[in-house]
Amino acid sequence: MIPAKATLPLRVVFPILLAYTALSIPGHYYHELGLEEGQQYLFARDSHSLAGLYHNMRYEGHPRGWCVLLYGIIHFITPSLTAIRIFHLAITITTVYLFLRFAPLRHWIKIGFVFGYYFLFEYNLQVRSYALGILLLFATCRLLADPARHLPFIAVLLLLLCNTDIFYAFAAAGIFLYLVMGYARENRLFTAPVCLLTVFFVLGLTCTCIQAQIPREDYIVHSRVGAGLSRENLSSASLALAAGWLPLPGDPAHFWNTFWIGRPGPVAILRTVLALFFLLFPVALLRTHTRALVFYYFSLFLLLGLLMASGFGAARYFGMVVIYLLAAWWLAGNEAGGVLPVRPVLRPVIGIVVLVQLAAGLFAWEQDLARPFSQASNAVSWLKARGLNGQPVVVNGYIAGPALSVYLGKKIEYLNTGGEGSFCLWRQSYFPTHAGTIAGQLAAMPDLSRLDRFLLLSSSAVDRSLLTDGAAGFRFAPLQRFTDGILPTEDCYMYQATRMMEH
Repeated sequence: MIPAKATLPLRVVFPILLAYTALSIPGHYYHELGLEEGQQYLFARDSHSLAGLYHNMRYEGHPRGWCVLLYGIIHFITPSLTAIRIFHLAITITTVYLFLRFAPLRHWIKIGFVFGYYFLFEYNLQVRSYALGILLLFATCRLLADPARHLPFIAVLLLLLCNTDIFYAFAAAGIFLYLVMGYARENRLFTAPVCLLTVFFVLGLTCTCIQAQIPREDYIVHSRVGAGLSRENLSSASLALAAGWLPLPGDPAHFWNTFWIGRPGPVAILRTVLALFFLLFPVALLRTHTRALVFYYFSLFLLLGLLMASGFGAARYFGMVVIYLLAAWWLAGNEAGGVLPVRPVLRPVIGIVVLVQLAAGLFAWEQDLARPFSQASNAVSWLKARGLNGQPVVVNGYIAGPALSVYLGKKIEYLNTGGEGSFCLWRQSYFPTHAGTIAGQLAAMPDLSRLDRFLLLSSSAVDRSLLTDGAAGFRFAPLQRFTDGILPTEDCYMYQATRMMEH
């Protein structure tokens, strides 16, 4: 078991946890849903069976575990967004408790990361699958303090990790390798507990691989696997390493998924240097703990490989670099029997990282409190206050639609697809290079012919000719606009469409 010196006393844990909760509650209250959160809610809301949920998520490429939980809550308990936020907050608070109480790290390091960017904002205020994955991973790390005693539970956790998100399937693979190395060293590979562990992990990995299958013929993301270690692919990897540890915003007004370290020019050289440094830093930190390092680098290279092959670049992906190392650090502390000593030369580095995480986290929390994350909630509230929300809604700007659909509580019509829907499907045909005019897209929607009026909600201002000339037999009058949200792609310009009188 972990000695007491690695455990933070409850008299210290609870005040920190209370402060974290005190910041999180208003954060959740004022946070507006964006595309990613809206997607996962809508998969659950608008699927009429688990089979339907599985089919609707076919373009996601991720396991369905989190959305299955949402499906159960929405269909059998309550569709309330508040209830789902409370459920998610309970997950993050439990995760923070486990980390503060049991992770064998210096107390100031744990407190710094808890109030840093990922724990305070990215994986806390945004209701998605990542918090659940961190909870499962940290619970696994805790049980690995005594693997012989807890191996059946660890096997179940690996299965759950594989079905939560693909990034946690990478971590599960690293944990499995970590355990196999330990049992091989003890000549206990072919024992019943290890066989049970293997069965559960292989089952989980099989589930991940099956759920990762995407219809490739019309998928919006084109694989860059063939490019190998090209400059573009290496640039994706270097950004993940540098921005993951130092998530300073590139655009303070629209901070989410913008990275100062991602700028071109001289900063690119600094990014490369920092990426190499953070690639090697775990070796200096964990040095003699080979199995913990194997876990970290195996999980990390799977993550970087996916980012290089897909070209994905977002804070939620880059944050996994930090989560993997915290888990590896925990594993090394388990092996050491307590808090792992940090070499004096590394303390300034860790201090700088913690300060940057704190600054980025508190800045993101404050901005999200002060300004709308997306404008969907404001737009729908304005419509409801005037009794306009009962009209059919047509949306221009595909990725702005899911949040609007959530707050409206109904499906909407998309110009991109030419029909009714709620969540986005990542089909290339729905994101054409040249979409044509709004007037042309409206004329191609047969469902509009039976309407006398509807609302047009657009993520950008429409062409003035639409207001002067009309389209598809409708005239358009501006109602209101909501702009300057943190997500510029989810601003909302609202127009009343009324059928023209025939002469």
